[in-house]
Amino acid sequence: MNILMTMKLKLKYSFNIIFEQEIMIAEPESRKKGIATEAIKIMIVFGYEYYKKTKFIAKIKQNNTPSIKFFEKLGFKFVRLNLDSY
Repeated sequence: MNILMTMKLKLKYSFNIIFEQEIMIAEPESRKKGIATEAIKIMIVFGYEYYKKTKFIAKIKQNNTPSIKFFEKLGFKFVRLNLDSY
């Protein structure tokens, strides 16, 4: 099971371009340094500036509490529990 979280920006126009980014900081000594935060912020700015995207979705495994908290800190909100695995 996965948790879907979303962040919406307000914009009048939107295009049907979908892109996906995966972020994983695998090395423990590289965690908690803001790398993932900066990567996600850059992706959001890029999606908004170049593709006028206003909705961003994070797919997170239900038991991945650190990732859920990470995306909540970025402003993402819980949408639904998705029973389909990715």
